[in-house]
Order: sequence, then C-alpha cells, then structure tokens
Amino acid sequence: MDANTKYHQNKDAISLENTLINEAKVNAGKFEVIYDKYYPDLIQFIYYRTSDLDLASDICSEVFATALTKLRQYEYKGLPFSSWLYRIAINEMNQRFRKNKIQRTVQIDETIIAKLTDETEKDLDFEILRLALAKLDKDEMNLIELRFFEENSFKEIAFILNISENNAKVRTYRTLNKLKNNLTRQQS
Repeated sequence: MDANTKYHQNKDAISLENTLINEAKVNAGKFEVIYDKYYPDLIQFIYYRTSDLDLASDICSEVFATALTKLRQYEYKGLPFSSWLYRIAINEMNQRFRKNKIQRTVQIDETIIAKLTDETEKDLDFEILRLALAKLDKDEMNLIELRFFEENSFKEIAFILNISENNAKVRTYRTLNKLKNNLTRQQS
C-alpha cells in the first residue's frame, strides 16, 4: 500500500470516527457504536495494569460513563478518540489506586522485552526486567506503557498525560535511560 492510499484511509477513518462522535453527542444511543469499537482495547489496557478482571471491568465502566457524560465537551484535536479515553482511564486508575491502596501491575511478555531492550540485552530475564521496572515511579511507568506497550505517538502521550509533546519525548528518553541503568544494576 502506498503512502497516499494509507493517508486517505486514515483520513476516512478519522472522518467516520468524528461522525460517530457527533451523532452520539446528539443521540446518546449512538454511543453504543463507540463503546463497541473501543471496549476491547480499553479493557485490555486497564487489565494489564490491574491484573484483576472485575476491577478492570469496573474501571472500564467508569471510563465509558465519564466519556458519555462529558462527550459534549470533547473536541477533536488531531488525535484518535481513543487518546481521550486513555486519558480518562489513567485518571480513573490513579484515583482507584490511591483511594484503595491497590498495587498496580505490569504484565510483561517477550514482545515487550524486545521493544524495551536492544540487541545486546535480547537474553534478558523477565525477573530482571520486572525488578528494574519496579524501580520506576507511576509517571515513568505510564510513559513506558503508553509508548512501548500501547505504541502511542508522543503527541498522543502528551495529550493523555496532559503534558507538552516535547516534554513527553524528553521524559520518555530519561525514563528509558533510568530503566537501562536499573537493568545494568540488576544484572550486576
């Protein structure tokens, strides 16, 4: 597929998404289409951070309830609607973690290890990576998860975390350096 075709498909998808959102702003019954489209990714996003399906379902329900309630305030800013949902989800999860003193979790598989490490660390042990990640604070983990687990752009990360795009880049690279230092210490 050439770049021109890909551009037009993306433009068509954004146009369709905006149409769905505008229809849902007028008729809440149309929100079901949005819910069906984003629910699978959002529940997975939340579950990976809670490791509790019931809690993830509760939080996901709150996210969609909040989104429906505040849908009229939503404005397209050149980002997928999912970015707005992820922003709401992170806020809701942080609130739950603080309120209930719940430990957030991180689920790691070989794909994640490959994304976070370079060729010199390809034989990295899960436990070593887990220990290195455990030394990151929640904001640093959010950056890592959004960039490498969810594969969001820096522009999307900036919107989700309510920071500038440049700040998202700088903080992500600083966090990666911190993670690499943590890995080096864990391997020693």
